Amino acid sequence: LPCARGSVHRETARAAAVAAGKARPTFPYLEDDAAGVRLFESADIVQHLLDTYGNGAPLPPPSDYFLPSTLVTGWMPTL
Repeated sequence: LPCARGSVHRETARAAAVAAGKARPTFPYLEDDAAGVRLFESADIVQHLLDTYGNGAPLPPPSDYFLPSTLVTGWMPTL
């Protein structure tokens, strides 16, 4: 769910966090209704997407996505 500040989906993420025993929601947050999962952690989300929809594809090496992502978005991950 897109959960930017002011998003109508923030309450959904907050309710899911409470149901999961979290004090508050963290982002990113993924609801995959087809698989029946709700995930808060980036690594869990990536692994779920690969396992569920990746047809056995491995996680690409960081060099495949860090540089292109940085060039497009200007965001540089802290390593």
